[in-house]
Amino acid sequence: MPRLLSVWASLVIATSLATAQGPSLGELSRRLRAPKLSDTERAEVVEGLLGHGTKGAHVVARKLSADGKAQASKFEKARKSFFKSFDKLARKLIKDRSKGKQQEIESLRSVVMKNARNRSLDKSTIRGESDPAVARLRELLAVESDDVLHEHDELLASLDKTEELLDELEELGYLWGETESVLTSSDGPDRVIAKLKAPANAEALRKTLYDDLKFHALLATPMSSGDAELFQWHRTLTEELDDAEREGVRTLNHLLVVLGRPALKVDPKLVIAARDHSKDMERLNFFSHTSPVPGKRSFGQRASKAGTSASSENIARGQRTGRGAIRGWWYSPGHHRNMLGSHRRVGLGRDEGTWTQLFGG
Repeated sequence: MPRLLSVWASLVIATSLATAQGPSLGELSRRLRAPKLSDTERAEVVEGLLGHGTKGAHVVARKLSADGKAQASKFEKARKSFFKSFDKLARKLIKDRSKGKQQEIESLRSVVMKNARNRSLDKSTIRGESDPAVARLRELLAVESDDVLHEHDELLASLDKTEELLDELEELGYLWGETESVLTSSDGPDRVIAKLKAPANAEALRKTLYDDLKFHALLATPMSSGDAELFQWHRTLTEELDDAEREGVRTLNHLLVVLGRPALKVDPKLVIAARDHSKDMERLNFFSHTSPVPGKRSFGQRASKAGTSASSENIARGQRTGRGAIRGWWYSPGHHRNMLGSHRRVGLGRDEGTWTQLFGG
């Protein structure tokens, strides 16, 4: 039986403890403070205390708040320890894979970049020559998180331990919700619980943990410190980029570093110009680099209107994800050349399934 269902079953069974003939408030309070309570024991004690009304609920709320803080601290310590080991082992795995293969790596990169500079490039060349070269480069220079985890049992054990701490936080959060229900009335929240900090949201922390896992795997690819800082910085642009746009930027930049090229810096003004063109194409039902909107006819005008400059533009329609947009442009020779051109800045903006990508020097 899942742990939360087990706790719930215990809460239902333990209702009888909340009668007048059950344990006293003081006895239950002492039991709640006892070290190493099992999940079932704690659930029973909490239910008993909640049966004593507001006073019992205040005891529970204070204890859950303190336990939640301690558990969150343990989780953060375990998380940091896990990623310290993960980063070291991920880089070692790539180093071992690529050892003695630098000449092959440079040759593969040369194939892709030579094709990108060829004005006669077509889709069959991309599929027949560039794709195999990129696939081999990824084998040598990139890892998935599972590649690293399955190579090291101790790393899996560390992740399991971190997960267990989240399970504990999840149960504290459930009990907090039960306590909050007792203390919440039509007059508003209880003053005591309003001053306390609820246990951290285990579901949100779990999502962040696995998002971080993918990100740390990506950063294991050999790159300059400046490129690594760009990847980190782009991750903080939560207002400037939505999740799909961020995914597209990250997909392109990871491809570039695998190819030995510098990552492109996001220019928020190019993002604004790109997103605006995508919106115009959706709103006015056209699909072109030339806009019918006065003052925004060319991508240069659109970039200037946003307060920046641009040297080339890609557009796409029908892709649901940023990764999908990059993949679509990869197999379109003109867009392919743009993505692998000599740029320093990039902006990616979408509206629904319409995408615009702008590049700048």
